[in-house]
Amino acid sequence: MPPNEIITPEAARALSEASAEIGRQVGLIIDRSGSIRNVLVGTHKDILIPDLSEHRLGSKRLRGVRFIHTHLKEQPLNQEDLTDLALLRLDMLAALAVLPDGLPGSISIAYLIPPNPEEKLYEVLPPQSVHSLKVDAAEFIADIERQMERAQAAR
Repeated sequence: MPPNEIITPEAARALSEASAEIGRQVGLIIDRSGSIRNVLVGTHKDILIPDLSEHRLGSKRLRGVRFIHTHLKEQPLNQEDLTDLALLRLDMLAALAVLPDGLPGSISIAYLIPPNPEEKLYEVLPPQSVHSLKVDAAEFIADIERQMERAQAAR
């Protein structure tokens, strides 16, 4: 996977087709170089993220991996997803809707944000087509970390 893409349309299609075929959520842990570190299979309603302690979590404040998984219905990110994002300090978390024909539907993306007066932990982007994703993942994550470092230095 190119490090600057959250997920390619081809990978999204393969993920959604596999998920539809087995009737379970399927997920990928992807590192910043774009390498797929883990392929996960859950149940029809949830997926368990394994221990990520091998991935760094230091002064950079983020784990260094993103988690992309399927939802078998056109569901947005749920509270369990957002809790995983916050507790595991993932670079980014995304849920890819699987359409009834097995094709990828919309993708919902969330990411952590620096400490702020509203005390929000994360931001959720509006769902969009995987084909219209125009986010440079590498630069986006680097920018989040720079903001977190500035906020930490200000404290």
